[in-house]
Amino acid sequence: MKDIDFEDNDLFEADATTNKLVPASQWVESNRKMLDEVIEASKEICQNTPDGIFREIQIKALLSYTRIGLSYNDILKAVYASESANKEFKPKDIKELLKQKTSSRKWLIASMLPFGTTVLLHAEGGVGKTLLMYDLIGALATGKRWNGLRTSPCKILIVQTDEPIEDSLERFDLAEFRDRVPDGRVFIENDWQFEQLDKLEKWIKNDRPDLVIIDSLTNCNEANLGSENDPTYAIGLKRLKDFASIYGCTFIVLHHTTKGSNRARGSGAITSTPSEIWFLEK
Repeated sequence: MKDIDFEDNDLFEADATTNKLVPASQWVESNRKMLDEVIEASKEICQNTPDGIFREIQIKALLSYTRIGLSYNDILKAVYASESANKEFKPKDIKELLKQKTSSRKWLIASMLPFGTTVLLHAEGGVGKTLLMYDLIGALATGKRWNGLRTSPCKILIVQTDEPIEDSLERFDLAEFRDRVPDGRVFIENDWQFEQLDKLEKWIKNDRPDLVIIDSLTNCNEANLGSENDPTYAIGLKRLKDFASIYGCTFIVLHHTTKGSNRARGSGAITSTPSEIWFLEK
């Protein structure tokens, strides 16, 4: 990480000592150079530190040293915004893209669930999100039709943190997975957090699953001290979207619905980040 010059920080230090308020625009203008450097340094930490806890410690230490007056979540928002703002804007000619198109889209479930996408499935508690996924897994693992739709037999990873693994195995036994599903087709992990995205990516890169189901967004974010209403809560979903594009696997993430509505709980970023939204109700 490059050294940061904090010599221009006197004005901010004086304001912090006297508790004198200044207009936000004036403060930003006075500290713009330092803000940009802190954001760039934090971006570098995020890129080079896969361990989520150690990453948070480094950024918090940076913020404490600079006394910039921003929180860890503030910096994550700024990093996320900076990455989005720096993306190139290059509209492409549709005719040229069609010429480059070499094959038709591949589907896990015909005309419903393609390869390489991200889905947020939300519903109120007790409606049956998990049971629906287990039914889907049974069809995809064997290549059997699901609700009359053709499926492609595929390799599946279930990240199940919403129920004890004994309960999951009991459900699989009742569904006759022992006899119906081929070996090496369905895998389960019951102790994972979004802070371990690097480990998930490594497994996906080496084992190449076609479908990853995460149950649930909330339980896999227990290490996240932020609120579901904070846009940074969806950063993990953005990473999954990147994985889907890089490795061609599909992700289905289970989440809860706001009680008494048909909206997913939490920040709008939770629903704007995935490629598709599925809502389940009785």
